[in-house]
Formats: sequence, structure tokens, C-alpha cells
Amino acid sequence: MQDAYGEIGVQVERPDGSVVTDFRSSPDMRSTVQKAEDELIGGEPVDLDSLLDERHRRFYGGPWILGVYYYDQLLARGLKPTDHVLDVGCGVGRVGAQVIPYLEADRYCGLDAHLWSLVAFARYETVIHRLAAKRPRLMLTSTFQVAAFGRTFDAVFDFSVTRGLQMEQVRLAYRNIAACMNEGGRVFLSAESKLPVEEMEALGLRRSYVGEARYPLFEHSKKWPRTTSPWHEFTRVGR
Repeated sequence: MQDAYGEIGVQVERPDGSVVTDFRSSPDMRSTVQKAEDELIGGEPVDLDSLLDERHRRFYGGPWILGVYYYDQLLARGLKPTDHVLDVGCGVGRVGAQVIPYLEADRYCGLDAHLWSLVAFARYETVIHRLAAKRPRLMLTSTFQVAAFGRTFDAVFDFSVTRGLQMEQVRLAYRNIAACMNEGGRVFLSAESKLPVEEMEALGLRRSYVGEARYPLFEHSKKWPRTTSPWHEFTRVGR
């Protein structure tokens, strides 16, 4: 594909089927990530030099290696190369960059409401990690329009994404997610679900596992003393 960045990376889609060509975040997007963006780059539109500075890797406040640890946990919990994956709040690809090479082509879909992050993922991280051949799809949406991907999913990642949303947004997200999951598909969460278990069950999502994810390298860190985090899974039933 050819645009201001040259023939690199993948496109950022919109739910209506169009693609993003104006690489600016919405001025009313005031999420935690947007605030980090403002501090790091003064709210400027995305440009190539900003991507090369890798400022996007500092948007989330947590080490980049967390993506490796989440990936290790996903493998331990049975993620398969043939799974169709939905990465909710995929951001700049901290997890996606690890997972996409493992998956078969056309198996990864990521959505996010923050355009700056999606452009960094689509136009930089996909190049570094040589992901374009796996044809990942990235979509800009603030209303969790999962159905716009036109497929159903076996694995859904919610890594501390919906925990930061208002409850009505969480309900909207999980209504849309549950409607697009295959029977037996699983939602993986790196924290306890913000939506009560009873509401998850009403959507056909039964809690099926509670455990921990480990962060071995953090054992030697003073800044990041947490060496584990909760790990919850819900399985889609009753379709």
C-alpha cells in the first residue's frame, strides 16, 4: 500500500469499511493513553520521526516485556495457531507483536479507540516484527464494533482494557464481544472482570479459570516489584 509513510505496514480500518488516511487522534479522546500522548508529543498528529523515536512504547506506563509474559501465559493456557483472535484495546501491539507470528495468517484482529496507538502498531511495529505477511487487521472504534470484522472468534484478549472504562462501556463491549464468539471460545483477562460474573454468565460467558500470570524479570526490579498478576478466563457457552 502507498501513502505518506510509503509502502510499509498495514492499514487501519474503520467499521464502515473505509481506511484511515488522516493520522490524527480525535481531540475529544481523553483516555489515559491520550494524556500520555499529550505529555510525550504535545498532541501533534502522528509523523514518521515520532514513530522512529518509539514514543508510543511509553504510552502505557508498563514495560514492553509485559507483552512477552502475556504471550507466554496464553501459550500455557492453550492458545492455538488456528485460533481467530480478537485483541480488545490492542494499542501499539505490545501483545499483538508477540502473538501474530505464532498465529496462522488472517487470524488476528485488533481494535482500539486511540488512533495514535493504532498507527504506531500498523506503520511501525508491524514493520519491525515483519507482521504484514500474516495480514493482521486493525480497526479504529470507540464503540466496540466487533461485528464489523465479519468473523467470529476463538480467543479474546482483555488485558486491563475494560477495567478502565465506565460500566456502560464495559457492558457494551461484552455484549458485542459475546455476540461474535464461537462456542468454546475464551476471553482472557489480566485482571478480574469489571462486569460481575452474573452479568457475564447472562451473556453466555462462564468463568472457567482463575490463576496467575508470572513476570520473572520483575523479581530483580526495584521499580516494578510486582512479580505476578491475576489471570481470569471466561468460556463462551450456549450458542
